[in-house]
Amino acid sequence: MKRSVNFNPETVVIVALLVTFFALWAIYSVRSFKKDFADYAKVRTLSTEEKHAYILGEDLYGFLDFCRRKLPGRASFELAADLNVYKTSRFLYYIYPHRVSETADYIVVYNKKSFRKQGYRVFSEFDSSGRILKKE
Repeated sequence: MKRSVNFNPETVVIVALLVTFFALWAIYSVRSFKKDFADYAKVRTLSTEEKHAYILGEDLYGFLDFCRRKLPGRASFELAADLNVYKTSRFLYYIYPHRVSETADYIVVYNKKSFRKQGYRVFSEFDSSGRILKKE
């Protein structure tokens, strides 16, 4: 005995949309995974310092290294930087043992070319994007 199958047009459309959605989702996931895997493979071969530079960006990491070399001992500093929250928190993490303080003797200035504060002079200059000011 032969059965006839009746397809409801609404069901066919819904199934077609779901199949299309899952196909596009799978393509996007594979492409994203390939990019993430390539990044992982690249980062895996880097040294710790190179990983930090990769995460922060070469310029900001160079400035961070400059600050670590120029700030004395465990000097506290005030941060005047044009950075997003993510990069600010990373910068503060990597510059340890130096700490942020409102009453610091130093001000670390990054990406604020016209920044000036009365009572402070240039202590050391990184380049046009960054410098360290010291209380007079």
